[in-house]
Amino acid sequence: MLHVADSREQFAQSLRHGRGSAMQYVQQHGLAGVADDVLAACLQNQAYDPQCEGSRAPWLYSMFRDTPEYPRFAAAICAALEVERDNHHDLLQLIRLARVMAQAGDQVAAQALRRRFSPQVMQIEDAAWYEGARALIELDGVAMIVRLGRYLGQCLASEETDLPTLDSLLDGFEIADEGESILRQLAADDQAIRRYLVFTDAARECARLQEEVPLERRQQERHARTRRELTLEGILAAAGRAEDQIPGRYMRFGRSATLEELHTVLQCLETESRDEVCLRLLWVFRRTPLPVLTPKVWACVRRSPGKLSDAALTALGQTRHADIACFAREALRGRHLAEEDAALLELFVFNYAAGDAALIHAALQSACTDENTLHAMGHSLLSLCKENPVTEIAPLLVWIYEQTPCTICRYSAVKLMVDQNSLPPSIAEECCEDADEDIRGYGRIILEVVRG
Repeated sequence: MLHVADSREQFAQSLRHGRGSAMQYVQQHGLAGVADDVLAACLQNQAYDPQCEGSRAPWLYSMFRDTPEYPRFAAAICAALEVERDNHHDLLQLIRLARVMAQAGDQVAAQALRRRFSPQVMQIEDAAWYEGARALIELDGVAMIVRLGRYLGQCLASEETDLPTLDSLLDGFEIADEGESILRQLAADDQAIRRYLVFTDAARECARLQEEVPLERRQQERHARTRRELTLEGILAAAGRAEDQIPGRYMRFGRSATLEELHTVLQCLETESRDEVCLRLLWVFRRTPLPVLTPKVWACVRRSPGKLSDAALTALGQTRHADIACFAREALRGRHLAEEDAALLELFVFNYAAGDAALIHAALQSACTDENTLHAMGHSLLSLCKENPVTEIAPLLVWIYEQTPCTICRYSAVKLMVDQNSLPPSIAEECCEDADEDIRGYGRIILEVVRG
């Protein structure tokens, strides 16, 4: 837990990461000295990966809800909601904050949402349209469902097809069935609503037909499509032209390639002198084990830190071999870990042995502290811990929990500690106040067990 003596920088970091220690501090000491930090976190989404991490709006709201600072916070949030246009993730957070404020009876926040997102004002092209529409449904119920249904039907008349279905729009609302029933009653005399319901019904039928196809058959069809799309000749030609700046196409090919094709790729790598081509050939093994360890792979590993050495390390990390284990341990000793060394940690995923956890934990103490490095390290360590669920990895999971800036990685670390019965009660208490609802749930489970 953070204490008054702890620095404002530590509080700001805990707040930015969404850790329960920030909430514990506010609960114990109020907003004195940290109000500006909390307000900044409300106005700008500080999540490490806001596209994937859950909403922090209820968590942030609870920090200022019952404080003398509420009028200041509410005014700033509503003002920002009116003008924010540039940052999609900031706007989504402002909508969600205004929504929880309106749910609690703040009529100013409710009117701010209506002014910004009423069907007469907002456009379907607005990236935040969906979130704003759901906020209005929360406020105005079935009447808003009818207005939105009519508006979306009018959009369909303009050949706009990238629209949310009714199921998506009403997901989680208790009034979903009532709202759809009224729409179907009105559809008889309202062409726009009728058009939107036809669109929704077609999407439902498509989803139903897809679900009827057995999973194994869908996987086989996906594999067959990949084999048709990505041939050995095509991949080698693309690599030779140094096509693509990301590994996706090469990685997909590797996952569907035959053993003979993988050997052919390695043979081409052995004779290739151009780094850009070697890089793309190594990308084939980004999620696929090397069929054999070749001299060229080792040569790439020992290059100066960069894309090529990182790709070679990643390829080794997919492979189980005694030589890889020896190399990883030797490389880790006395090393000052930086972001590019996350791939080095992945060498232990399939080559872990008793005692490696202590070696890794010692090396982590000298790791760089910038957030990208901490996230990369934590992500690699999670793969290691999932593959090797032994008691001695517990300190690595605690390190991930304490150091990662990513809520998703923190959740994974907590879940693994719960599964292995190694979540310390002190961390469980902090988890109970985390920004992430699932982490809070795990914390409560452990404390209930501890307290009997």
